[in-house]
This record gives sequence, C-alpha cells and structure tokens, in this order.
Amino acid sequence: MNKMRRVLTIPVASAVSALCALAVTTPAHAITNGDPASETYAFMGSVQYPGQSPRSDMHGCGATLISDQWMVTAGHCLIGGRDPKQVRIGSSHTDRGGELVEIEKTFPLHLTVTFGSDVGLIKLKNPVEAKPVTIADHAPAANAPLRVLGWGETSLECTDDTCWPKDLRELDTKRLPAEHEDCEGTLGEEICVGSVGEKMPSDMDSGGPALNKEDDGTWRVAGVTSGPSWTERAVGYTDVTAFRMWVKETMAANK
Repeated sequence: MNKMRRVLTIPVASAVSALCALAVTTPAHAITNGDPASETYAFMGSVQYPGQSPRSDMHGCGATLISDQWMVTAGHCLIGGRDPKQVRIGSSHTDRGGELVEIEKTFPLHLTVTFGSDVGLIKLKNPVEAKPVTIADHAPAANAPLRVLGWGETSLECTDDTCWPKDLRELDTKRLPAEHEDCEGTLGEEICVGSVGEKMPSDMDSGGPALNKEDDGTWRVAGVTSGPSWTERAVGYTDVTAFRMWVKETMAANK
C-alpha cells in the first residue's frame, strides 16, 4: 500500500482564464499547524501569481535563493499554465518587507508533473541584496534533522483567505529512512520527510525548502517540497542535491 499520500489539486482564481490555466492536476501544498518562523530567512521567497492565485497576497509557491539572481523551487510550480510574475524575497511576510522582484524566466526540468525529479529554477529580472544559501553537497542521512518552511494553508479545513497565512511558518522534523512504512511512495530522487502529528506541509507550501544546518549554524537547502502529506504521513521532497549539475549548467547557459 502506498503510504506517502499525494494530493493532486490546487486552488485556482475565480477568473475564467485563470481557471482554465490552472485547473490541472498537480501536487498542492503554510505548514499546517506549523510554528511562526523563529528567525529571518533572507533566502526564502514567496512566488506570486497575480491574476491566478486565489489569495489576496498572490502567493502560490515557495522558492529558495541560491545566488543573487536565481532561485530553486518545485518544477510543478512553473508548468501547466502556472505563470508566476514576481517573488518577494527576504521577508517573513508575503505582502510586505524584503525585496519584491520581477521574474525574468522560469526553467522547469520537465514540462509535465514528474515526481522524483520535480525541480525548477527561477531567474530574477535583477540581482537582489538578500544573502543566498547553497545547495547541500549530498542528501541528508536517514534520521537527520531538517527544517521545512512555507506559507501554505494553516488548517486542513481551509476554505478561504483567512486560512492562508501571510507570515512564514516552520516545522522541525527529520528525514525518514527509505524503508520506513510511510515512505513506500518515494519515487526517483526524492527524500522522505516526516510529518509531526498533525503538523505537515500542505497546500501552497510547494517549492519551499527542506533545510539542514551545518556545524557552524549555516543553513543549506537539501530538498524542495514536491508532494504534500496528510496527518501522520510522510512528505515527498525532491532531493535537489541530485540535481546540482543541472542547476549549475542551466544557470551558466542563461546568464
């Protein structure tokens, strides 16, 4: 039995054109029941979809700054009619603070939803002042501590804008071993990240990071949210360490 649950829906704007563009099957993901961010994550970005997102803050996905002009996110945030226009970077809030930067171009690895290699890049129109993080050298070991971030829905019963936070949430968890019973649905280059009771990534957390901390306290990004969880179920995160070469080559070819 496949224990790692995936929810293949995404909220859409009411406009007919936006509905047609976004009403496709995709992983949907604040961290449900997560805690308010305990620090400022200068590298964290809210990917925004004016005219497409049903939210007043236009948030749709998360992304992580890995250079002064590039961000890594989930590939499914960039395909199927989803057309992000801007990113707010370096603020714990989706609607104020930090730097609001236009997107120049997006680079999904695949043009269809592909679990196991669900990764993409965003090139910003202009360099930003926020300090980026680097991609980890290798995937985190089984049971290694991880912190996940997001602005997705805060309740499993979410039905309107009051359920979508404008303040960043976090959850401390760990990578589950591949043989864990809740990791049976892991595909390709995915890492299986545990939920903590009723705390889990949810709708509109997609693309946000799974972070591990170096001995010197520096954060590094190890994964991006790909498939959401359900209560006491695991979450599929794309292992971005497996795509370091693709990231490097794509950035170099599109300076």
